[in-house]
Amino acid sequence: MPINLASNGRIGRGKWMGSDPAEINYPGVDTCITVTCRLGRHIVGAHLYYGNSDQDTRDDLALFAAQALGPLDIYIVGNLNSWKLPRAFRKELLFADGNGGTLFAAIREALRYAGVINCYQVTGNLQASLADGTLTMAQQTGENRYSVILDYMENRM
Repeated sequence: MPINLASNGRIGRGKWMGSDPAEINYPGVDTCITVTCRLGRHIVGAHLYYGNSDQDTRDDLALFAAQALGPLDIYIVGNLNSWKLPRAFRKELLFADGNGGTLFAAIREALRYAGVINCYQVTGNLQASLADGTLTMAQQTGENRYSVILDYMENRM
């Protein structure tokens, strides 16, 4: 049974991080980003809200790192544009084209990861699934239909 990870936003903070051997669903990714890590035979994910303060985001990344430390791959999928502009509550952890900016640096530091971070600007209901060594990220395009946005096979590179 796949897990559903809601936003860690200020309203209705529910289950926003978790792991599963096969599938994680991220409903309602509008102003958020999702962070999905492949760790061998399971995936770990977090659904992060852009409106949380820099300190709250750093605290949440520390909690997430306890489950996702030492990932083989990291995928950030969601509304990266909402993380580009500084706001009163967010002045440090920003996404920037190119090197990923300070948001990527914070994720790298928390997870102790030096590899490539794959990122995609996509909103809506998202799904991460792992089968036979392949991690697939998809966007819901209709009831029970998904369109693949990322299909990564660990032996491809």
